Amino acid sequence: MSYSSAIVGFFDARVAGLEPETSELASKLVTIVGERLERPVEGMIWARHALAAARRIGDPLEEAYVLRTRAAVRMHQSDRPGAAADLQRALELDGQDATPDPLRLASAARAMGTLRRFEGKHAEAEALMREAIELRAGVLGAQHLSTPEAREMLIRATHGIPRLISHI
Repeated sequence: MSYSSAIVGFFDARVAGLEPETSELASKLVTIVGERLERPVEGMIWARHALAAARRIGDPLEEAYVLRTRAAVRMHQSDRPGAAADLQRALELDGQDATPDPLRLASAARAMGTLRRFEGKHAEAEALMREAIELRAGVLGAQHLSTPEAREMLIRATHGIPRLISHI
């Protein structure tokens, strides 16, 4: 989705009172603007819109998604305490789901592991990365394309050496 089409869609959905679509499009704009275009200040503005819409519809999973997206933008801004708070709140919201999605939990664990690595908490980062790998492998299988990618991230997080391995 392009930047301009996301903005038009956001305002159309907002005017029409379509809160789920408003939240989804604002979340996409957080990613497009805050990460891809590297305009984190504007990305944070879209995050406010996305959070407000998610809270208006009362969807904790959508709110958790927005918080994880905002955490990524905060990491780009080197706001690690803000990113940690967003990720922690997202994990709490994910935990309220009666049937939690293992892939969503794996993504949250990976994001928190990356944050812990930046904070210099390597043992905690490694444990979170391993948890993410186990969750993904349990759902997708050990040979799925994203599982080796997760293993590679674990290696970089624990050793700082970019190398690909086929087993852990």
